[in-house]
Amino acid sequence: MSLQANWETYKGKQILNVCYTTCNSTDEMIKLLEKELQMLKDAGGNSLLLADFRGTTVENEFMDKAKSIGKELEALTDKSAILGITGVKKILLMAYNKVAKGSLKPFDDETAAKDYLVN
Repeated sequence: MSLQANWETYKGKQILNVCYTTCNSTDEMIKLLEKELQMLKDAGGNSLLLADFRGTTVENEFMDKAKSIGKELEALTDKSAILGITGVKKILLMAYNKVAKGSLKPFDDETAAKDYLVN
């Protein structure tokens, strides 16, 4: 299991890049979500976040966990972008944003997502 979350400098700003595409199970996705939360806490808030869900399947158990910590995640981020949200995932994202008062913005292109975050 390789939980990929790291800080990246893009156009002079730090972005927490979280890649869910390497997860092989819902348990791994939840562990990565918890790691994401801890990294944002360690950074002290006001962070930029890019979450990559391309090619993943999101189960109810993961969504339940994301909803339960969503407000805390939102409080720690200035802007959030998400990759790989199509079809049913868009419905789940809308539900997450509503429950967690979130503002995750979906993108198809990684460069466009990063540009949104730093501008």
